[in-house]
Amino acid sequence: MITAVLEHRGNTLVVELPRRLYELQKDLSSIGITWQASSLPVSGTGNIRVKLEAKEPVGEMVLSRMECVDLFLELNRVCQEIQKVCPYGYDEFLDMLSPKSGVSI
Repeated sequence: MITAVLEHRGNTLVVELPRRLYELQKDLSSIGITWQASSLPVSGTGNIRVKLEAKEPVGEMVLSRMECVDLFLELNRVCQEIQKVCPYGYDEFLDMLSPKSGVSI
């Protein structure tokens, strides 16, 4: 859904979200990031660069709603929840979010 590229002190990590929390934390520590995912902003920090890229329209929708103060753990959790409710693909999820023409509420 979303590819995250993190750079820290000359080390690079490319990780696909969603990811299990334990695996995500292990991945972060593999390049020397000691921050918990629950406190790492999606915009990165002074010495941690973060680049986020959507692979699908649903990922683009998620990223378009993220703020620079949102946390990496929150982004991962949103991706996990969407994956959970859409086990067979994301088109149905996007259809639910799109307004229908001719339908009044």
